[in-house]
Amino acid sequence: MKQTLSRSEKSKYWRSQVALAERFPGSIASFCNEQNISLHTFNYWRIKFRKKDEPAKALNTRPFIEVQVDRPQSMNRKPQLPNAIWLAEFIMHLQRGLQ
Repeated sequence: MKQTLSRSEKSKYWRSQVALAERFPGSIASFCNEQNISLHTFNYWRIKFRKKDEPAKALNTRPFIEVQVDRPQSMNRKPQLPNAIWLAEFIMHLQRGLQ
């Protein structure tokens, strides 16, 4: 019957395997073959630990910088709408022309 390990036990086991592999004189594939473990599974855990252990990259290491553009004062104002009376007369004039 297959033994089921807890998440923390799995993590401890695979951390120890990754540490042993780093000291192993041969390749990772030969280490996995010698330990009778799957190379795919080993690489999964090794990458998982590498991502978790790497410090978060500082925000200033991004290749982009923030740029703020100030709009001219004239662009900040809403465009002024025409006078409502003028607009109504204009629409009525257009309707009379269509009849």
